[in-house]
Amino acid sequence: MEQVRNVLIVEDSPTQALMLQHSLTQRGYHVCVARSAQEAIGMLSEYAVCVVVTEIVMPELDGYQLCRQIKSQEKWHDVPVLLLNSFADPEAAIKALDCGADNWIAKPYDEQSLVSALDDACANRSKLAQSSAAGSIEAIDHGRDVRCTPALPLLSLLLSTYQVAVQRTLELRSLKSTLALLQEGSAATPQVPGVERVMVQENPLNSQKTPDSSDAGVQSLHVLLAEDSAVNQQLTQHLLEKLGHTVVVAANGKQALEALRLEAFDLVLMDMEMPEMDGCQTTAQIRLQEQTSNWHVPIIAMTAHDEQQVVDRCLAAGMDGYASKPLQARELNEILNRASLAANSRPPQNNPAVFDRADAMERVDGDTDLLQDVLRLFQGEAPVIMDQIRQAVTVKDASALEQAAHKLKGNAAAIGAHDVAAAARELEAMGRQQGMSGANMALVALQQALDTLDSALVASPDHRSITRARGNAQEVKL
Repeated sequence: MEQVRNVLIVEDSPTQALMLQHSLTQRGYHVCVARSAQEAIGMLSEYAVCVVVTEIVMPELDGYQLCRQIKSQEKWHDVPVLLLNSFADPEAAIKALDCGADNWIAKPYDEQSLVSALDDACANRSKLAQSSAAGSIEAIDHGRDVRCTPALPLLSLLLSTYQVAVQRTLELRSLKSTLALLQEGSAATPQVPGVERVMVQENPLNSQKTPDSSDAGVQSLHVLLAEDSAVNQQLTQHLLEKLGHTVVVAANGKQALEALRLEAFDLVLMDMEMPEMDGCQTTAQIRLQEQTSNWHVPIIAMTAHDEQQVVDRCLAAGMDGYASKPLQARELNEILNRASLAANSRPPQNNPAVFDRADAMERVDGDTDLLQDVLRLFQGEAPVIMDQIRQAVTVKDASALEQAAHKLKGNAAAIGAHDVAAAARELEAMGRQQGMSGANMALVALQQALDTLDSALVASPDHRSITRARGNAQEVKL
């Protein structure tokens, strides 16, 4: 008979707790959620728990203190305790060893790493009792005595630290390669005059000349390419990526509509003749859907026919302009110039630094309904946490600032809001280091990042299902 695997999650953020609960429930764990260390102690007395996963930064008792209390009790000392750790504290490893933690999970975590750590913790529980007989390991670190009892947690923590270090190194290498490609693409961008027949503007019949790319400052755009020809797909995608843009390819109109449902784009390059749904039918459907939102995505028709009748058909369907096939690099660059100007005039809702929806979807295992629930929780919590941060900055309470900023940072990272997470991380560091100088400016930057994120969420495909909570946020019980 399979043993029931009960996991106790100790997390004071409903946003992060919901994502943890979903990931583990999907993998067959029975999950209990405690919102504080005190509540966790009570739940340990009521339920047979096989492993505890706890946040470190919490009010009153933090994760280290909770772990120490659990390990000090004879009835719980063999229950594995895993710490959720963002590695912002350089002494985190020493503190984890000192409190008796069995392992940690690096934040932000992926689902596979999370489940693997829990599976290992459950499997190692019997080995933990055997290794206790071997006694403890004592060492000196930076002039302080460090004791780890028993030795097994030391091995687990060292292996986890090594894995995180390797993963971070690979991420840095990938970012370095991406940056090199972007710089190469930027250097290769041709500086050409406007192409009059390409029209990406409010009035498509107005053919005013667009500034040269050197003047316009073309930003990286997220482009949807709707094209059924494999040859044209490869050619156009190569040209776009060489210029530093990201591309999603759809082979027909239905795939294009699905792509637009999942994420936002700065520009759509639409082939006129495609199977299932042609370019005009697809554009008409897109414009119909946009009537319920405040969003208008520029759509450029790609056609081998440039007769006036074809042009009129494109414009009547709701397209913003057209370009003759085969698409040339000069012509494509002009389209991007105009689309960049349009993107610069609106909130950057498709900017992955503001809201990385693909990252968020990966964290919820592709569950759109769960993502919408998490976003609702985030928008309910954010105003409350911001009030706590403002209060902490006002009264110069470094500890309260660290705790509140840490929670907002974790919530933002969980939904792929990287700019907000970075701004909150700066305030968290100020609180940890007891240095409040510059906190007011950092607070302004955080609020600006949140405002930009709010605009991005309103323009995202999830906006119709998100209950915006800017003022009277209510606590959500899990």
